[in-house]
Amino acid sequence: TQSRTSAASDVYKRQLLHSINDIIDYSQLIGKTFKLNPAKIDLKYLMKNIVKIFQQEAETKKMKILLDFKVSQQNLIVINDQARLTQIMFNLLTNAIKFTQKGQIVVNVSDSENQPELLTIAVQDSGYGIKKEEIT
Repeated sequence: TQSRTSAASDVYKRQLLHSINDIIDYSQLIGKTFKLNPAKIDLKYLMKNIVKIFQQEAETKKMKILLDFKVSQQNLIVINDQARLTQIMFNLLTNAIKFTQKGQIVVNVSDSENQPELLTIAVQDSGYGIKKEEIT
């Protein structure tokens, strides 16, 4: 019971932080002061930590969350804005957990098929998705 309360508290904190970040981003976009901060990051380490953050929440819904890292370079250092990439992954995983009732969520990181210098990051879940007629 205490672990459920702790998990619920973590979810609430994450959602609150997400809302605050969205408000800050919106105000920066409107004020034209939004900036990216590219830096070297260890992509595998970052993705492992992000998935780990969401594991307890997924487990409370009796789901699995997995990282499928299929990149030819094992020690992958990339140039990216870590805060923005983390924010995007949090948004995707929050939605995946929210709209998936059972099954699993997989974060796929792989080499791009057509452009070897690019990577593909995808979140796949077994949720019900969006109806075709609702996509514009």
